[in-house]
Amino acid sequence: MQSVELSIFRFFAQESYEYYFQKYPISYDASLTLFDALESIPGLAFDKSMGLRVQGLCVFADVQLQELVDKFGVNLRIEPLNQKYVEKDLLINREAIYKRYDEFFATHDFIEPSHRYELHKFLWANLISLRDDSEYLGDGFFLYIHWLLERYPKHFDTLIHTLAGSQSGVMSYVPVEALIYTPNPHTRAISPIIKQLIDKVARFGICPGCGCAWISQLESMRPKALTQPLLPASLESTPEPKNSAQSAESTPNRFMLFDAYTLREAAPMITSARALLHTLGFELVDCAKFGSFIPFGAKSGNFYAHILEPETFIQRIFYNLIIAHKASATLVFGDLEHYAYAKWALDRAQENPALQTKIAQRFANVIDTASIASLLDTRVAFIGDFTQSSPSGSILDSFTFVAYPNTLLESVLTPPYEHNNLLGLHEPNTTRPSTPATRQNPNDTKNTLLKLITLAHSIKTPAQRLGGKWLSVLECAQDFSHLYEFNREAYFTQSARVRFACIDSGADVIIVSSVAQFRAFTTHARAGAASIGRDDVQIPILYPSQLALLALGQHAGCDSRTLRTLERA
Repeated sequence: MQSVELSIFRFFAQESYEYYFQKYPISYDASLTLFDALESIPGLAFDKSMGLRVQGLCVFADVQLQELVDKFGVNLRIEPLNQKYVEKDLLINREAIYKRYDEFFATHDFIEPSHRYELHKFLWANLISLRDDSEYLGDGFFLYIHWLLERYPKHFDTLIHTLAGSQSGVMSYVPVEALIYTPNPHTRAISPIIKQLIDKVARFGICPGCGCAWISQLESMRPKALTQPLLPASLESTPEPKNSAQSAESTPNRFMLFDAYTLREAAPMITSARALLHTLGFELVDCAKFGSFIPFGAKSGNFYAHILEPETFIQRIFYNLIIAHKASATLVFGDLEHYAYAKWALDRAQENPALQTKIAQRFANVIDTASIASLLDTRVAFIGDFTQSSPSGSILDSFTFVAYPNTLLESVLTPPYEHNNLLGLHEPNTTRPSTPATRQNPNDTKNTLLKLITLAHSIKTPAQRLGGKWLSVLECAQDFSHLYEFNREAYFTQSARVRFACIDSGADVIIVSSVAQFRAFTTHARAGAASIGRDDVQIPILYPSQLALLALGQHAGCDSRTLRTLERA
C-alpha cells in the first residue's frame, strides 16, 4: 500500500461563506480510483456526473489514483469545477446555473418541458473554462442548442440567432480541451460541435446587439481562394524525388523559414528564428527562386478561417508546403500555432484521398496525383526542434519564466504536440496514456529550458545548464487572442487576466508561442491592464527563439526596450 495526500475543497453555503482545504491522507493500491477514494471520506459531497478539478484540470471520468500520483505527485489538490456555483464541498448547484436561462425558455415556448430539462445534462461544460465573463452564455449551453437543432429544425433561425451575440455567443468561443484531464464519456467532442455552430452563425446568424448579419463579416474571417498563377512556373521544371523516401528526409540539413505573417509583431520572431538557425549551423534555403510564402488564414487570423473554409485553408497551407517540398527542405515555423495548423492539414490530407485529389488538381502545374504521396511526407518543424543548450552559467539563471500556453511546457513529453488542444484541433483521448509524467502540476517548478522550447525527443542535453526556474500557470491553458476582431472587450480583459496571472505567480519573463499572443501581451498590454483595473506592469515577452538566443549570449530580434526590461527584471 502507498499513500497520497488529498487536499480537498470544503464549503457549505448554509453554514458559512468561507471555504477551506482539508487534508486527507489516503492509503491506496493500484486498483483504487479517485472517485472511490472520495466516496470513502465521511460527509464529503460531490457529484460524479458533474466532475471536479485535480490540480486545476477537469476530471469527468474516473481515474486511478496511481495515475494521478504519476502525473502530479503525492499531494493532490481537489476542487469543484467552479467555486461560484458550489452548494457543498465539491457539489455544484445545477439549479443555480439552470436559472440563468429562464428568460431563454420564456421566449422559446416551443421547447417541450422534457426537452428543457435536458439542459442539465450539458451544464458541466459551462464550468470548464476559466474565463470570467458574465455576458458569455456558456459552452454547455451551446452544446444544448446543438442538441435542440436536431429536434427542432423548423426553428433553426430562432435558435441560431440566440448564439449570434458577439460577446455572448459562439463567435467568442475559446477551446477548452487543454483544461480537460479526463473527458466526459457522454460528450467528448466539445470544440468540433461548437465549431459547427460557429460556421452556422457566421452564415445565417444576426447579432442581436447591432442587428447586423454575421455574413457581412465573412470576408474578414474566411481565407481567400487561391488565384492563378498558383505557383511560379519555374517550379514546374524542378525534379521530383524518385520516391517518397527520397524527399526532404534525404536532405535533413536544408531548411526554409516560414515568414508570411500578417501581423507586424512577427518581425522579432522571424529575425530571431533566422539568427538561431544560422548560429546553430543549419542551412537556410532562400525561397526567392521557389516562390514567396503566403499567409494561412484571413484578416481575423487562422481560427475562424480553418472553421469556415477548411478546404481553402488547407490549400493555402499546401501552397507553402509545396515550395518547401520542391526545395527538398524542411519548413520551419517560429511559432507553434502555424506549426500545429500545418500538421493538422497534413493529417487531414493523409486520411482523406478525396482531399489529396483536390490538392493535386489545384496545383496541377507543379505537382501531379502520382507525386502527392511524397508531398504528404514534407517535413515541418517548430523552431524549438533546433534549440540546443547554452554554455554553463547562462544569463538566464536568475529569471523565473512562465510558458504561454502551458501546453508548450508539456508538449515535449507526449507527441502529437498538445498545443493542438489549445486550438481545439483534436478531440481529447478517452484512453489514458501509460507513460508517467505527461502533465505538470500547475504549482510545480521546472529548472529546465529544454522541456519548454525543445520538442526534439532525440536531444538529451542536460537541461539545467540553461538555467532559470519555470512555472506552469493554469490560466495559460486558454488563448483568447483570436477574439480581437469581434469581441474586443473579452480579448482585452481575458488576455490581461492571463498575463497578470503569470506576473502574480512570480514570473520575470513570459514565453509565448504565437504572434497573436505576443501582440496581446505587448502592443495591447496597457489597454488590457486598464480593462481589468490594474496598473500596467512591464514584463519581457519573448518568443522561444529569442529566449534561445539569449541563452547563447545573443540578442537578435530583441529591441532595446525588451533588453532594458530584461535588465530591470
